[in-house]
Amino acid sequence: MSKEWEEIKRVLVRERLLEASAINRGASPQEIAELEDHIGVGLPARMKEFLMEHDGQSYDGYAFYRGGVLLSTSGIKFQWDMWRAIEADEDADLEDFSSEPPECIKLMYSNPKWIPITHDNSGNYVGLDLDPDVRGRQGQVVTFGRDEDEKRVLADSYEAFLEVMLNDITASQWVDAEHLRSASR
Repeated sequence: MSKEWEEIKRVLVRERLLEASAINRGASPQEIAELEDHIGVGLPARMKEFLMEHDGQSYDGYAFYRGGVLLSTSGIKFQWDMWRAIEADEDADLEDFSSEPPECIKLMYSNPKWIPITHDNSGNYVGLDLDPDVRGRQGQVVTFGRDEDEKRVLADSYEAFLEVMLNDITASQWVDAEHLRSASR
């Protein structure tokens, strides 16, 4: 088990939120291969390892990372397909978009090589960027979605994203933890 996932679980257990988080069992190598075939790109080894430890969360689980549910392999496929349908109908003005830092993320509404990792159920995502702009890095983790006109780089790689996620979860105040425990019973 990765140190990041072990620590995330430790925090969720400490806050008595592991059950409410509705973490799925790990994905099989076949499920990951089917995902890669479906989206037409290979995923970083570290992301595949993480998915084999847990295959995201159920959509009704407590979103413990920045209000976003960790997507399963089937959830990634579903959300990725949804974006393909949206981009076919979208006629966005590229002047409406920006990248932080500049020129790291392509100024697009949607990109087939932005692979969703989390979803906030409001059309916003954290995703793996496998098609960066001229100053970006292959495999950087970015924000995109309906309310994300300024796309932001959260981490330079999936590995760095795991550290960011772990730091955020560890530093959380968990002010609503008691309410969530009561609601999940």
